[in-house]
Amino acid sequence: MVEWNDQEGIVKQTYSGLGKRSLEKVKFDTAKNKLLAAGDEHQIKFWDVDNINILSITKADGGLPVRG
Repeated sequence: MVEWNDQEGIVKQTYSGLGKRSLEKVKFDTAKNKLLAAGDEHQIKFWDVDNINILSITKADGGLPVRG
């Protein structure tokens, strides 16, 4: 997953930890510009926006579809 700078038209940051093959766009949200969360593979995955490596993974108990 990448963070895109619309004004400059460049990739600001590339985050690791999402599944390699996605059939659709990943939905994500940020909290106070410090925490990024995305649903992937029946899990919710979290990143600190200042670090490209995954911070935490929480099972969604089947509430999210598996992709890949």
